[in-house]
Order: sequence, then C-alpha cells, then structure tokens
Amino acid sequence: DTPLPFQVDDPLRDDFMDNKIQKVKDFGLRADPDITVTEIRTTDEWLLLASNGLMKTNEGDLGLTSEQVEKIVEQHKHQTPNEVCAALASQARQNGSKDDITIIFVPLAKNQYS
Repeated sequence: DTPLPFQVDDPLRDDFMDNKIQKVKDFGLRADPDITVTEIRTTDEWLLLASNGLMKTNEGDLGLTSEQVEKIVEQHKHQTPNEVCAALASQARQNGSKDDITIIFVPLAKNQYS
C-alpha cells in the first residue's frame, strides 16, 4: 500500500482560500467546510466527494450510509462516473434527502468504470 504521489500543500492557495472565506463571512454567509486529509493508496478503487445532502451523517438525516454508497458504486461498476453519480443521487432522494446533492466520482482503478 504505497501512497500515490499527490501533493496539496500550497501556501499561496491557502492564503487565497482564507481571503475568500473571510469575504464570504463579511457578506454574512457561513463558510466553515469540514476538511479531511486522506492518503490515496494504489489499492483505492475510487474517490467520492459529495455535499452533505448525499450522506446520512447524523441521526435524522435521510441520505445514504457509507455501506449504501459502497453497494451502489459496486452495482454500477463498468458504467460512467456520471451514471454512478446519478444512481447515488437518485437513491439519496428515494431515502428522503431534501438537501442539495453535489457529487464528484473519480475512478482510480484502471478499467473499472467506463
């Protein structure tokens, strides 16, 4: 399990983002994103970035559990990333999610998704 050569540290970008977040706060909006840093490994098959409307993160949320996401992604192997995203969003809506749903699905394994 060797980490892929992936670098995100960029002080100029960090300053730029801090400035943007401050401008949003000055405008009266709240912008406190949850950020998690995770190493991408050569054995990882896919990466999913999504808004909170997709996931069931707290009691009472109506999105998908991690297990449901994994099952849906597995069921849609060999389909396009857009089709995987559509299936995930559709199931979250069927579960009752009323929040906005934004999904970016990135296949990492070769020849797994169209």
